[in-house]
Amino acid sequence: MPTSCLYTGERLSLWQQVRSRNTKYFAATAAGTVCPRKYLNIKARYVNHHFDPARRNVVLASYGNADTLLGRCRFFVSTREIEPGEELYCDYGEQYWVWNGAHQFLSNAGASDPV
Repeated sequence: MPTSCLYTGERLSLWQQVRSRNTKYFAATAAGTVCPRKYLNIKARYVNHHFDPARRNVVLASYGNADTLLGRCRFFVSTREIEPGEELYCDYGEQYWVWNGAHQFLSNAGASDPV
């Protein structure tokens, strides 16, 4: 399965993470937490979560070696052929919802909930 896009950005210290008012773009990598908020050319910023697993067409993967550039990235890998112009959906994972104070929302969400 081909990689659809890379997700990387500025590596954040714990202090920067705590002080941040917007954690929506945070991603955990082997090299620590990164945030591409300042980098509009990171196309993976636009992959959306979908609560319905049947609608998800990409999965998140990572490279385990923190000493390399790839260790600062997450990869969106397609699970099937992606049509031109098709929206990309994945599961952001529980950590995303914890970072964004929405754990209660996640536990109550069902497949019929909007994106």
